[in-house]
Amino acid sequence: MPAMQDILNRIHRSEKSVRERDLDNFLLEELDASSAFRCWFTGMLGDRFEVPPHDDVAVGKNPRREAAKGQTDLRLAFIGEDGEMVGAILIESKVADGFQPEQPERYAQEVAVLRECLGDRHAAAVVVAPRANARVADHPCFDGTIRIEEIVDHLHRRLDDDLAGATGPLGVELRRRTTARIGLLDALAGKRGYGNWTPTPVPERLGFMVRYRQFAEQVAVGFRVTASSGGRKAGTGIYSGRLLPGLPNIQLRHDFGGSQYASIALRSAAHAEARLLASGLLPEGATTEIKKKTGTLMIRLATPPIDPTDERFDEQLGQIETSVRAILRLHEWAAKNAASLARLTEER
Repeated sequence: MPAMQDILNRIHRSEKSVRERDLDNFLLEELDASSAFRCWFTGMLGDRFEVPPHDDVAVGKNPRREAAKGQTDLRLAFIGEDGEMVGAILIESKVADGFQPEQPERYAQEVAVLRECLGDRHAAAVVVAPRANARVADHPCFDGTIRIEEIVDHLHRRLDDDLAGATGPLGVELRRRTTARIGLLDALAGKRGYGNWTPTPVPERLGFMVRYRQFAEQVAVGFRVTASSGGRKAGTGIYSGRLLPGLPNIQLRHDFGGSQYASIALRSAAHAEARLLASGLLPEGATTEIKKKTGTLMIRLATPPIDPTDERFDEQLGQIETSVRAILRLHEWAAKNAASLARLTEER
């Protein structure tokens, strides 16, 4: 039997994907069943999309892409009288995550192919996400962003207007179903509890992460900084973009969650810890740690404590800059000693 902590860890890792499936399933049902919702949804794209004359609609999960590798979350297809698709909207759900590398560009490629077949205004791609997930909003590769909160407002208007006079058992059922959907969407947007789920991203952390990334890239010129997702336990900035010849398995990171370190992570190099300590190469003040599960050797410099909340960003700017400069110091040290580090960490 797996240990209880392992079970809890697996549950925690799956929570994010479960939430996005919840959003997918909501959209799948609502777009298929409600012409009022479809009309509102397509109207949110403004002049970027025009609903073509059609006889039917088809909403499906994960249609296979033709122009780019990968799949979309959902596709709303408009079907003509001959059974052929005459219009399509590709839909990407993003509750907590940002985009995967090149994901927006793959959507743009697929929409470009659809437009060649269907017409310029009969194909589009849209992101559906909570307002707090600013990392995915208004991306130029998509034709629009629909916030979960906007969907909630639409459903509230339906309750107050279209469904206010609905009578009989079916009317009661429809109002209750709509109210339940509002509750689900509020939870996905972080406005109420969702079982044991803590909203991700936590709004006050997300603002910090956006500002942290912008500031860090100004100080650490030439680096790309991938900030954490803003979850309640998240607190890591990953620095990439300035390669170190001979050290392909290296990663630079700033941890400011439970621990406060600037680190070089050497993957699969746990065996080299004793040799590195004996070599005298470590930067002044640095310590080492082994991540047993992955065999990663961490070379660390302690950094000032940081509270990753947006309202405290400005008052902690000095601590943040000190931490970013610790990253630069580690990179300079690794670049200077790259050949020696490569020899010390090679398998023997």
